[in-house]
Amino acid sequence: MTTIGLDLSINSTGICINIDNQIFDYYIITPKLTKKQQLFSHKHVKLITYDKVIPEGEYSDKEFTKTFNINKIVIEIENVILKYSPDFVNIEGVSFGSTGSAALIDLSGLNYMVRRMLIEHDIKFQIISPTQNKKFATGNGSAEKDIMIDAWKKLDKNISNIKDIKIDDLADSYFLSRFII
Repeated sequence: MTTIGLDLSINSTGICINIDNQIFDYYIITPKLTKKQQLFSHKHVKLITYDKVIPEGEYSDKEFTKTFNINKIVIEIENVILKYSPDFVNIEGVSFGSTGSAALIDLSGLNYMVRRMLIEHDIKFQIISPTQNKKFATGNGSAEKDIMIDAWKKLDKNISNIKDIKIDDLADSYFLSRFII
């Protein structure tokens, strides 16, 4: 069985491919690679960039540009998902504790555009709240990022030596890929 965990973000979407709880491949989708990310190489982690356009001009122009950028992220997610033909996908729900209403709106838009894409491809999915995912991973629904990362590294030895890149999105996506309601 192949399951995929998606930790959606405008700046760093984490994806984990789980094949029979034995093989885990990871993807990070980001608009720009840092210098450390440009030098990064790992057998199980792939970095994907998309060409982000900076919103400028009037309100309507800025909103169009943000939607255009979100659609680029969805296309990259779609490419990964279709490569693996998953049995189902777990998506981390939007955290309503997030700060910044504009960011929350954009993240919600990304979340619903991904849901629509999955429906178009007849791929089953479920939404897992951030609290549910943390509780599943650590036993604590309010676990901090470092606790999630430590729990992940104990279970997937292939990634225990990852350095120089932001990996909390991958830890979240790992547990999402293993989550069964």
